[in-house]
Amino acid sequence: MNRISCFLALALLLAVSAAMPATGSRVMLLQIDQPAVAWGDSHLFERLAEKYTRESGLQVVETRLNAGAPASIIDSDSLIRWGREQGGAFLLTVTIQSERIERHKSFQVPLVFHKWETVGIIEGEYRLFDLQRGRVLAAEPFEIEVNGPRVFQGTMDDNKDDPDIHLRAPDKLAFLARIEETLATKIVKQTRPLIRIQSRELYTQKDKKG
Repeated sequence: MNRISCFLALALLLAVSAAMPATGSRVMLLQIDQPAVAWGDSHLFERLAEKYTRESGLQVVETRLNAGAPASIIDSDSLIRWGREQGGAFLLTVTIQSERIERHKSFQVPLVFHKWETVGIIEGEYRLFDLQRGRVLAAEPFEIEVNGPRVFQGTMDDNKDDPDIHLRAPDKLAFLARIEETLATKIVKQTRPLIRIQSRELYTQKDKKG
């Protein structure tokens, strides 16, 4: 290889290296705190990780705040310091306060029938941290309601404990998947623009310093 070729190869290598983000600059730490659901296993982490990886190009790493991390998600400064030590660029905490299925009597015709509606509800809060800049980008509560199957019940059987108006175990699992998919879509939709803006500004600053 002649000198010109060597020089061009070296210049290309330096340019590629400068353009590459620093270690951890595309890593999101994801912490999900939720109570156990009696009627199924949660897959919220997998749903969020898949969406962020596909739509935002992030590497998503599941983390546990009880592994040497601050005990309270309200202590933002401690969380940011801890997140930096883990090598992340962003930290997303999702706290589920309630995840439940309810049955409501939505309509009735006297002496004819009652209409029962199943509703899935998930409530909590998410917080998004920019670890490299030491900022809280978002802290929002959420309450997701997903309508499930509707069941008609004869008036003479007006009983909220009637097994015919309850979801079977496989149906509950499918319904849980719908609820969590709705929540994951909402969180990613609200946070993705913030992540893109912060990433763009960070790269711009690096280019100026370079």
